[in-house]
Amino acid sequence: MENKPVEELDDLLMFPCPRIVKEFIQETDDFVVVFYAEPNLCQSFISDVLNFSRDTRFDTKYTITYALAPFSRFNTFLSTVEFYRNSRLLDGETLSWNSNMPFAKLCNRIQDSIARLTKVTLSKDVLESDLDMILDACGRGSDRGDLHQLHSALQSSTYNGNIDSYRQGCTERRGQMLQQVALATPLMFAMGPSNNLMIVKELVEELGCDINALCSQNYSALDYAFMWHNIEFVKYLITFGAHLPRALSTQASNPLMKATIQHCRKINKSRQELSDSLQGSKLRVVAFVLVPFAYRPKVAIAC
Repeated sequence: MENKPVEELDDLLMFPCPRIVKEFIQETDDFVVVFYAEPNLCQSFISDVLNFSRDTRFDTKYTITYALAPFSRFNTFLSTVEFYRNSRLLDGETLSWNSNMPFAKLCNRIQDSIARLTKVTLSKDVLESDLDMILDACGRGSDRGDLHQLHSALQSSTYNGNIDSYRQGCTERRGQMLQQVALATPLMFAMGPSNNLMIVKELVEELGCDINALCSQNYSALDYAFMWHNIEFVKYLITFGAHLPRALSTQASNPLMKATIQHCRKINKSRQELSDSLQGSKLRVVAFVLVPFAYRPKVAIAC
């Protein structure tokens, strides 16, 4: 079985073993849809998958390849469909169903998934190769960020100049079982275990990213900093204008929240002191510009 070649049945590839699936995925730029089922069920799948591939069309620049693998990924009672894009398994998008379920009931689910996942980018001038380099450099799916790698990615001739347009395209899982959330920005990934303040400063101060951008789950970078219990990132983001989560006023007993409130009060005090000193100087006419520049937010918290 290991040495058996890949068979082509009209528009359908037949993979003989898991190793061949992996090798094929690594060597193609196609969007690959792999149906996994027990060998005794594969014969009935062939006509269903062929009909689906012939009858369904998608508006995408990807070439879509369909394949059937005669082995179960999990157990004999489940069949699955896995989606691979740019040589990567979109793990969080795998569909599973009871092997006895008629294929016709799955068509809409599969069609919806392919239509969504083949939307390569969220912006027409974002190349996925640049997207992957930028997000990975910021710490996506790993415990480290790489500022040098980020600089290299930004030097790409196809980088469009808008760092916030490089967002995670769909929800998936990578190393360490970390879930990558759809629409997450580079700054959100930088909030993770990589813990690299230099990357955060690069994104905020040099590239002018939107600190308050939201992902598909309605979280901001500050929310992720709280989730990772990173008080230094929390303080930094608030200083540069991040909107405080509503939980701040109701969870003051939490050590992280208490430290955050203390930092916010320090910002407010420093801001007021600067404003007062400017009012008594020749710079009072530009105080309305200098104060917000020096202390971005006027943080609203209870005293």
